[in-house]
Amino acid sequence: MLYVALALTVLLLTSLYVNWIMLKDDVDMTINASMPTYSQSEVHQMQKMHDNSFRETKEEEEKPFVRVAIYDGKAYWVGQEGLFTAPLDEEEEVEYDLKQLVDAHSMNQQELDTMLEILDALKEDDYEDRN
Repeated sequence: MLYVALALTVLLLTSLYVNWIMLKDDVDMTINASMPTYSQSEVHQMQKMHDNSFRETKEEEEKPFVRVAIYDGKAYWVGQEGLFTAPLDEEEEVEYDLKQLVDAHSMNQQELDTMLEILDALKEDDYEDRN
């Protein structure tokens, strides 16, 4: 039994040695010096240059474009929920914090006509920008 175990061990070691001799020329274990190596920060910079999902700050992101009509000291614009209005401050800037949704149900005919003219003006400018 001892001879069988010894014979199997010698056979296994011989087999491993023959495989090592045959494969050592086929497997290249050297490091290719022509391949560039980069640090983590260099890889990050390269990814930022080629990937739009990287953002430095929120200031770089494009702000949505909103067309605003100014009429009688108030600003009017169309949002997803409807037509909004907000007052202007002393420097003629829109105070978006004070915006209100325009309620057409509580308007008289003259106010409705004015709102339709404002909407038409906003629509005309939008149509001109597309052409």
